[in-house]
Amino acid sequence: MDPEEINEIKKKTTEIEVLENEISSLSSDAKIYRQLTNAPVFFLSKKSVIEDSIKNEKELYKDKVKEIKK
Repeated sequence: MDPEEINEIKKKTTEIEVLENEISSLSSDAKIYRQLTNAPVFFLSKKSVIEDSIKNEKELYKDKVKEIKK
């Protein structure tokens, strides 16, 4: 992996951690809006759906971080 790719992975990992902390601090009935990829429209989503999405993305990047540390 080149240094630029490593920096991008580290940046994305940090963003995921910050998002996870922000979402976890919200009440369970908080209104959360999610933007679809490349769409200028936001849709109401459930907190549990967002948390699952974050968890999946975190797992993906966790594997990439392990690759970097090798």
